[in-house]
Amino acid sequence: MSRRAPIRLPPSHIDLAIARFCARQAFPGEERTLRALTVLADEKTVVAGALLYWAYSRLDAVAPAGKREADRMACAVLVASALPHVLKHLFDRQRPDRSVMRGRRRRGIPRSGEPYDSFPSGHAINIGAIAGPLARLVPPHLRPAVWPVLTLLAASRVLLLAHYPSDVAAGLVLGTFIERVTDQLASGRFAKLSNCCCRLSAHSAARGIALRIRASDLRRRSSSDDGSATGQTPFLRRNLPRARRGRVSFQPQ
Repeated sequence: MSRRAPIRLPPSHIDLAIARFCARQAFPGEERTLRALTVLADEKTVVAGALLYWAYSRLDAVAPAGKREADRMACAVLVASALPHVLKHLFDRQRPDRSVMRGRRRRGIPRSGEPYDSFPSGHAINIGAIAGPLARLVPPHLRPAVWPVLTLLAASRVLLLAHYPSDVAAGLVLGTFIERVTDQLASGRFAKLSNCCCRLSAHSAARGIALRIRASDLRRRSSSDDGSATGQTPFLRRNLPRARRGRVSFQPQ
């Protein structure tokens, strides 16, 4: 039974059509191969690989650019590994290997995880999180192949009937978003924006203080002028030394 998550998310007609097609084309040998392949995108595998590369990047042999990419990858993967556990408690969607395969021969299709943890695909979120740093780390001639290979790896979850296509697509988008946010944080653009805001605030505060000082000075001058017109001695003239008022001069001896 469902665990009564707040949001019920039924699959679309396209999701069901693709899942039924994959169920008809399933064979035990191919399913075993896909099960071995999809382990590469498992949460534990991705987190362990990212942390191992981060530890390796601390060596002096790694260039500073590689160290920065290792930091970004580690941050993105740690966030991506936690996010699916939160979202799966918000969304209820039955996995296709339970709904589509009901009453059918499984033909090698395994039972994947909890029955109502279909949305989103945690494997796809992890793949989207490492795609950007991985594409920047590999040699330039291999970069065009990074996203196609990782997308096919995420699609293996559809062939295993562990997820619907929309689960995988949402996971890739979320993983890419996480990677971009961590990239922005690591590049310091948010820090630059914060410093700019602080400078603007300081400038505004200084301008406000200057305006208040100027207004006070104008009031003081106005008060001095009014005192002269009414026959009253202004404050500064009342407090000048008598020698200054009498213009007493001292001759050197």
